[in-house]
Amino acid sequence: MEKLMLYLEYPFVRYALIVGVLIAICSSLLGVTLVLKRFSFIGDGLSHVAFGAMAISGILGAFL
Repeated sequence: MEKLMLYLEYPFVRYALIVGVLIAICSSLLGVTLVLKRFSFIGDGLSHVAFGAMAISGILGAFL
């Protein structure tokens, strides 16, 4: 528990945890809906688009 509290002192770790939880909630809600409507390939495509968007934002953030 002490190790976890040590990591949570860093702001980027807290931001990463918050963003990770929000992405997990949004993708799980959207993913279940798409699978139930038999649009599972759309969910797969959305995950690839999200990964590409994160890569582009990371590259742009490195240069700005």
